[in-house]
Amino acid sequence: MKVNSGCFGQGRPHGTVRPVGIIRKRKGNGGGDHSPRNWIKVGPNKWIPYSRYVWLKKYGFIIEGDVVFFIDGDTLNEDIDNLIALPRKVQVNYNRWKKPFTNQQLEFYKSRYK
Repeated sequence: MKVNSGCFGQGRPHGTVRPVGIIRKRKGNGGGDHSPRNWIKVGPNKWIPYSRYVWLKKYGFIIEGDVVFFIDGDTLNEDIDNLIALPRKVQVNYNRWKKPFTNQQLEFYKSRYK
């Protein structure tokens, strides 16, 4: 039987492979968060949220247990001044009570990365 000429050869990528560094907008996951977010491809089959990438470019690390949070709530505003890394426990409480952070709280969490 003759092999179909449209079959992929060994080691040949399929037509939808995206180059490293491309940014894509995705809708949120099914866990209740449906806000769109930008993701960046950082390696073969490796995507991370663009907000995390911006934070890592600026500070070089994220403390274990911290998440990158959008201060103004706009998940597409990835300006470094709108991002803050804080413990997941604090972020969960914020999402539960929706009480805005004070300037003192924001300065405290930012000071952990200076």
